Amino acid sequence: MKHILYILCPFVIIMNISAQNFIGMNKVEISKLMTVNHPDFVYVDDAVNKAYKYMKYTDQDGNQTWLFFLSADEHCTVSKLICDYMHYDRLTASLDKTYKKAGTNSWSFNDKGIDYIVEIRKDEWFFSIITKKK
Repeated sequence: MKHILYILCPFVIIMNISAQNFIGMNKVEISKLMTVNHPDFVYVDDAVNKAYKYMKYTDQDGNQTWLFFLSADEHCTVSKLICDYMHYDRLTASLDKTYKKAGTNSWSFNDKGIDYIVEIRKDEWFFSIITKKK
């Protein structure tokens, strides 16, 4: 039974990634949600950038990095999940199930009266899922 849980756990976590909306949350709220809903991601304190304030989380395998860009008052304005292509099919299927298709590699949704856009940007070695207000 334990072995089945170890096998299924990453799939459950990956499927929940696309449905989580962090926009508008403060640092404490993001930290709490990441600890509870995404325990395979750990906070990385080496994220130093003079142009942007952000929080950085990586998964234990190093295949996914989640960045939360923060406003001056430390509320999330954009989230960016950077993934290895091994997660592409599973995550795009999850986005298709969760959100309304808005174009090639983009989806939209409304949360508490606010419209959001989710975009996939493809690079050579990785892809990014970016969530922001429309």
